[in-house]
Amino acid sequence: MITQVPYTKENVERYKSSDNLLRHARTKGCDGIILVDGTKLVGYVGWEKNWIISLEVSSDYRSKGFGGKLLDKAIKKGCNGLTVDFENTVAISLYKSRGFITAGWIGADRINMVKVDSFFLVSATPKLKTAEPKVKVYKTIEDAITGRYLDQNLTGKTLTVYFPRTKLNPESLLKPSLTDCPYGLVVDEYWYLRDMDVIEISTIRIDQEIGTISYHTGPRSSLKRIKRWRWHEELKGWEKTKLL
Repeated sequence: MITQVPYTKENVERYKSSDNLLRHARTKGCDGIILVDGTKLVGYVGWEKNWIISLEVSSDYRSKGFGGKLLDKAIKKGCNGLTVDFENTVAISLYKSRGFITAGWIGADRINMVKVDSFFLVSATPKLKTAEPKVKVYKTIEDAITGRYLDQNLTGKTLTVYFPRTKLNPESLLKPSLTDCPYGLVVDEYWYLRDMDVIEISTIRIDQEIGTISYHTGPRSSLKRIKRWRWHEELKGWEKTKLL
């Protein structure tokens, strides 16, 4: 019978062996879930804060859905990021099926993946139904305004906020590199590479500039700045729509 046991140092010591990766599991400052079948390790997932640091299923239990179950449990606990070997196509396929997308390389052979569930698009054009491929989307309205208009003067302008009408395909969602998006360290921008059906959820009016954010485009580049804005809603409803 498959059971779940606490992710503790004692249980890690109890169930680890020389032929499973539980021998590398960290417990200090970490949390996780261990699945066992009697005295045998089925699999485990460990995380630190919201970052998954390890996920493994023992060879006898693979291709039986346990990896997905462990990942789902970690997601429910708030985990939304991980690092994986780029040649581990089975794991990457699993992560993508749960909405994770590639978000940069670690060294030459590992990639970061992050899970993002909601995106906003801001435009000066009202009544949009579809956004064309490579549209810029953002996790917050603040980032959407900043990233879309950068250093433009928006005081007094009215913008429309949109939300994807259907779930986005993770295969078509790209986190651009700093070469393509040099302000990416200060604005959380993503590109959607397909047509995106959108729904209008709010109209906002820009009140005033409230400051700037500084960033470098490279190690020897000059400092650049992009503007942040104070705004208010003229048409309410996006909080409710966001839950659809």
